Amino acid sequence: MDFLTAKKRQGKVATFDEIIFAIMPNLINGTTPSDQSILKVLEKLAYSPDGRHWQLGQEEGLQLTLDLNIEPISSVLTGLDFPKQADKIPHDQIIYALAKIAIAVGLKPYIGKKEQSTGYWNGEAFKDISLEKLPIDKLGKWDRDKIQQIDLIWFNNLGDAVFAFEVETSTPITTGIDRFMELLKIYPELAGKLVLIVPPKRVNKLKKILKDSHYIGHPLYMENKLVYSFSNQIAEVYQKLSSSTKLELSAVFASIEFILKKPEI
Repeated sequence: MDFLTAKKRQGKVATFDEIIFAIMPNLINGTTPSDQSILKVLEKLAYSPDGRHWQLGQEEGLQLTLDLNIEPISSVLTGLDFPKQADKIPHDQIIYALAKIAIAVGLKPYIGKKEQSTGYWNGEAFKDISLEKLPIDKLGKWDRDKIQQIDLIWFNNLGDAVFAFEVETSTPITTGIDRFMELLKIYPELAGKLVLIVPPKRVNKLKKILKDSHYIGHPLYMENKLVYSFSNQIAEVYQKLSSSTKLELSAVFASIEFILKKPEI
């Protein structure tokens, strides 16, 4: 938001079109965000006194408290021992490992409501390593009831979800997909970052559900929005990252994305 900072120093405001024009040349990832995506972030960092012009900060009398960016904190992970048999890795251990990875690089994990009340691993209660509540405003009861049961969601410092995980070691896989669908309504940009984690022995069950269910094709097209990985691959990622003496956000994202698979339809 350097453009808005400069405007603020000059005592000026900017129009939405000027903001779009200013930031487009600085995009380096090849993805052009929609106006709605830009507006969503803009509303968290700036305010519009007249509905047309924008300035950095919030309305007079309020203080801007959100961090502008996630800064990798170069933390480290403690070692964890995982069962050698991939199908024996516990549901809660996977959630714990993913939550600790998030914390190490400055993300904020939200662990599902049920897991928060009972989950415990490596001497730590899940409620102590999780956001207590979903940082999502204006949710209806149905949406909130579904989304707050997702096993794990990673949020950035702006309060936006950047990854979501459902660990399906034994529970019905369709339950996790239903929850993801509600989250997608809030964060459509999560397509491709909704991760079903299954033990290898359940992969055929997963493929059958994705191939034959009503989630596939018109009108849901969840085959283009879901990805999956295996329990042992999450364990391998954790062990790899825990060996690093300088853990950074980019390395975490790259490691997770490397093990993700698209449904074979």
